Amino acid sequence: MRWVSVRILPLLLALAADSKAITAAEAPAERQYPATALTCSADGRWLVTVGESELCVHDAKSLAVVQRVVLPMPTSCDVRFLSGEQVIVAGGTPGESGALVLLQAAEVQPLQLKTVQRIVVGSDVLSAVARGAEELVAGGFDRALHRRLMTEHGAAEKITAAHSKPITDVVSDPGQELLISSGADNTIRVWNIQSLKQERALNNHARAVRGVALRPQQDTTALPLLASAADDRTVRFWQPTIGRMVRFKRLKSPATCVTWLDDGSRAVVGCRDGHVCLVDPVRLSLTRISVSQSGWVTCVAAVPGTVSVIAGATDGALRRMSATDAVD
Repeated sequence: MRWVSVRILPLLLALAADSKAITAAEAPAERQYPATALTCSADGRWLVTVGESELCVHDAKSLAVVQRVVLPMPTSCDVRFLSGEQVIVAGGTPGESGALVLLQAAEVQPLQLKTVQRIVVGSDVLSAVARGAEELVAGGFDRALHRRLMTEHGAAEKITAAHSKPITDVVSDPGQELLISSGADNTIRVWNIQSLKQERALNNHARAVRGVALRPQQDTTALPLLASAADDRTVRFWQPTIGRMVRFKRLKSPATCVTWLDDGSRAVVGCRDGHVCLVDPVRLSLTRISVSQSGWVTCVAAVPGTVSVIAGATDGALRRMSATDAVD
């Protein structure tokens, strides 16, 4: 996953009325919890992982922890770089409220993050957050999509029943004004990110959809390509702007998460059997890499500028691997 620089602090300052200033303990340490989400900085130097109330900054090559931050919420589900110096985390308190936590770099060599602010959003844990050109959109267990403009007044909007079951992932393509959400209701939904009006639903999955990822666009004239991964043991490829499923590939195990290699050549799918699968969207060839012998793969992220990915698992495993490590 990749993010470009945006100025997010004005949004958070404008939302002070429903936000709380945070003073959290921050100290270097080893990981205490398995990673539930991870993301790499645009330069490929730093990896940020989250799990439970913990955020860790790692050297992306050695995976050594360089900083540990205690987050002001008990559950964290998603993490994304907003710029080289800003990170957003989605999570919250189960059954009570969702939250977005912004962290700002206090130092960049090595990267050291400091909690800036916590924004309460919705009535249950947020499972994912995406950035548009002028907004943040989050979705979660309350089945709602929450959109907040990055403007002086930080106007907020909400769709209360975006899915009939919890939302599992959200991604955006600001160039196409697309927002795409996936849910435990077996569906993928395509929205206009500015109006939050649903444009279409993609219904081919037979079980809960665990993740969606847009292919990095080298050819801006081509239609966007979306990969989705689900409990029905398939990864499916879509052209979301026209609502067409292009093709699909069956997997040996239910899928848990999905992203793309940085060059867009293959989708990267995490699975419950502890493997990562690399799937060519044209030939549908599949290769596998073992991440864990005893746990599920919980999260995957591409390392920018390389053909490497980093994956985390429920048993605490964290592994960096190259696409050349894969076997048929």
